[in-house]
Amino acid sequence: MKYIKRLKPSYWGYLATASDIEGIEKKIGSTLPSDYVDFMKQYNDFNPEPQQEYGYCYNVNWSENQDERLKLFNSVETLEEWFIIHPEPPLINTGGIASRVSNVSNAIETYLEKGQERIPIDTIPIASTGGSHLLLMGVGENNYEKIFYWVMDLECEPGEPTYDNVGFVASSFSEFLDSLYPCEAGLKGSFPD
Repeated sequence: MKYIKRLKPSYWGYLATASDIEGIEKKIGSTLPSDYVDFMKQYNDFNPEPQQEYGYCYNVNWSENQDERLKLFNSVETLEEWFIIHPEPPLINTGGIASRVSNVSNAIETYLEKGQERIPIDTIPIASTGGSHLLLMGVGENNYEKIFYWVMDLECEPGEPTYDNVGFVASSFSEFLDSLYPCEAGLKGSFPD
């Protein structure tokens, strides 16, 4: 990771276990890429140092035959919220009383249950990029471990989702982490040095 000096484990205090990973794999009917599994077992969140005032950005590549409206979206996007693997709501301390968070909206399980029919069937969501757009990871035979950017505003009509509103980001999870760089004010839509 060129710009990230180190990552810290999830502030939820929970790291993904082999059992958690197996549960996700059973739900999706595929194994998860080993670099992603290792990352989730070690960190289960994107908590980088140094922190950046405007977050971390990555580049999105659109194909020439995609909808012209996609050009309204930037070629550079910001990573906003990482989806953790958490099979049950985490404990939080509220005034000395430990209680469970009833709705962990950033748990990958939540998205697998509520929104899977809206994204290509051979992908899973791994992060939010703002504006309800998602970062996806391929889990199918033809796109395994590739990282994509999904635009909610141009999602397909009811029926099986396509890649018409999906841009390419990286060939693997590790390549994606290596490609992240600090965002600057107003940087979205341009590329780093």
